[in-house]
Amino acid sequence: MECPRCQKAITFLTKECNHCQYAFKDVIYKKLSIYFGILHEVDHLRSLSKDIFRSLEKLKQKADLIEEDLVAELKKIPFAVGEEKPVSVKSKAVEKIDVSPPKPVSVKVLESVSPKKALKKEDDDSPSFEVLLGQKWILIVGIITMVFGIGYFLKYSFDKGWIGPVGRVSLAYLWGIGFLIGGSIFQKRNYKTFGLFLIGGGIAVLYFSAFAAFQIYELFGQTSSFGIMILITVLSMALSLAYDEKWLAVLGMMGGFLTPILLSTGQDNQIALMTYISILNMGILGVAFYKKWNLLNILGFIATYIIYIGWLLNHYTFHNTGIRSEKFWPALLFLNGFYLIYSVIPFAYLFFRENKEKLISLAIVLPNSFIAFLLSFLLIIDHYPAEWVSVIAIGYALTYLLMATFLYRKGRQELQTFVILLSEASLFLVITVPLLVSEYWITVFWLIQSLALLWMGIKLKRHLLTIGAYTLLIITVVKFWFYDYNTIFLFIGDRIDGGFTHLMAPRYLTIGFLLLVTFVFAVLIKKERHQTFSDSDLKDEKLFYSLWILVLFAILNTETIAFFHDYLPKASLAAISVLWALFSIGLMVKGIIGNHINIRRVALILFVLTLGKIFLFDMARFSTPYRIVSFMIVGLILIGTSWLYHRFKGKINISITDDKDREKDS
Repeated sequence: MECPRCQKAITFLTKECNHCQYAFKDVIYKKLSIYFGILHEVDHLRSLSKDIFRSLEKLKQKADLIEEDLVAELKKIPFAVGEEKPVSVKSKAVEKIDVSPPKPVSVKVLESVSPKKALKKEDDDSPSFEVLLGQKWILIVGIITMVFGIGYFLKYSFDKGWIGPVGRVSLAYLWGIGFLIGGSIFQKRNYKTFGLFLIGGGIAVLYFSAFAAFQIYELFGQTSSFGIMILITVLSMALSLAYDEKWLAVLGMMGGFLTPILLSTGQDNQIALMTYISILNMGILGVAFYKKWNLLNILGFIATYIIYIGWLLNHYTFHNTGIRSEKFWPALLFLNGFYLIYSVIPFAYLFFRENKEKLISLAIVLPNSFIAFLLSFLLIIDHYPAEWVSVIAIGYALTYLLMATFLYRKGRQELQTFVILLSEASLFLVITVPLLVSEYWITVFWLIQSLALLWMGIKLKRHLLTIGAYTLLIITVVKFWFYDYNTIFLFIGDRIDGGFTHLMAPRYLTIGFLLLVTFVFAVLIKKERHQTFSDSDLKDEKLFYSLWILVLFAILNTETIAFFHDYLPKASLAAISVLWALFSIGLMVKGIIGNHINIRRVALILFVLTLGKIFLFDMARFSTPYRIVSFMIVGLILIGTSWLYHRFKGKINISITDDKDREKDS
């Protein structure tokens, strides 16, 4: 299928050609959406059929094994002299075929094979605790005891001088190989669990033997011992694939990560160590991806960062003098290579593998990002200004944005994954801004980003994003009030240090963004009828309308106090009283027009507080002219409010009745 203009292939759903931007008609676009939707369903069904086929093959293999056992047991059954030998099922079926109509099944028969009874029977056939103890745990303890026994035998023979170092190590290797051969034999004889545990014990003995040959007896050099342990790790991985057993892979992985620790001489070989860990990770994650063993991803992630942090503590020196260590660039590059491995591999695991637990593969993405970013931060600020850390933060954000874009363009219906990737990208953008800019621009950017998160959360119907937007907005409001006003705009006590006009333009720009975004939050939530917590009686829109009113009231008070402190200090208290009265009547008008009884109640409470302030506090402090102005303005406002109650009496009574009816219904 090609574009009619540029004749290039159309590979995904789009409203215009990705090559020449030729716009498709609506009819064509609808058919394209149906076509690509069908392709997606076909791919989904194909992946399901592969899983079903594999399961059927495994069941068939188990049935063949049971059949072999049954044939062997049946051949052993003796028959008395003269006893008729039973006819085989096939010959009996050929000789006599019952063509009579099927007999009706009685209710009792149906009850006898009910699901509950079948389930109970199945539970009764399940292995008991005693069998489980005998089959597995005793075997595990026995193998561990055997390994200790081999170790003590080697030591005792060394003390007595029975066998030389070469003989002792050779015997240990023979024990390990014997375990492997024995495990394989038991595997073929249908003792799967017993055989697997023996194989695991053999791998453990081989690792122990290689360690003893290097550290204890010094028979091999570090390079040779390192190579032997790598071969043992490869053998373990190969056996795990051959026997389809992930715990063998886990054992090999643990041995692989322990290899540089066991063979360490205390000297630093940074490039070799980090290269080895990178190659080991790629191999392990390749096995995990092929076999869907997500446990390997998690354990590999933990082991990688433990070794890296251990190397950092033992072999890396932080100067804090601006002198760059020669180990700096390799340390930073390998660290972020590990970050990419454990960011991209889980994404690929999720994208190309269809299973119900696929979101578990993303469990390491967030800790991977934070650990790698924190270590990168510590490395960079030791040699460069903190602004350079923003390069890492932007790189991490772009990584997640690219993965989200790839997911979107492929048309996969992985909405939850898409949201997680967008959240990760947004998080690192939030971190980036304080590193690149300072002062009030951080507040402005966080406000814009919180609004973007809210819009995405509502459109994608994901509470994770909306909760993130709510949290970021509240953090920004707190930052503005307790940090920006004091530290940046220098509001101290009842004045602005440097005068009311100090940074007036940026101050009002920040205030404008804060009020606008908070108000748009409430409007957008109301328009889309969004409710984050459906069981809560408090609606989200009311929460943010209340937040907007509270922020507006606090800012008006602060700015009024600062203005009158500089220009009319004696009128400061009177101005605040007038502001409260004007704000009250504004709330009252809004409450009457919109039939909001709670807003009217808040307005009345503010009126009472204003009157209390005037009569109990301001009278003793006002000079006569300001006292007259204050009393007259507040009086006029109160009279006007009373007129509103007279004018809209009927409307107010109806709203009160409706509220009471709603309370009774609830």
